[in-house]
Amino acid sequence: MYAIGVNIIYVVDASFAFMYIPGMDEPNSERIITPMSKSLVAAIDDFRFAQRVPSRAEAIRQLIEAGLKALANS
Repeated sequence: MYAIGVNIIYVVDASFAFMYIPGMDEPNSERIITPMSKSLVAAIDDFRFAQRVPSRAEAIRQLIEAGLKALANS
């Protein structure tokens, strides 16, 4: 059975369940934990809701990718 949310696919079977997030399928994906100020988290959440991004983690990924692309083009 597949349940599809916004940019997230939940796969459920009798033997397993997992969540697939597009862009996170690289073989060496890592989790990074970093402290942030409340004002930075609020700005990330504002971006997330304005852009209708499904999760805070995805919003952070999008913002990092946009920042890296902007630096590469400058």
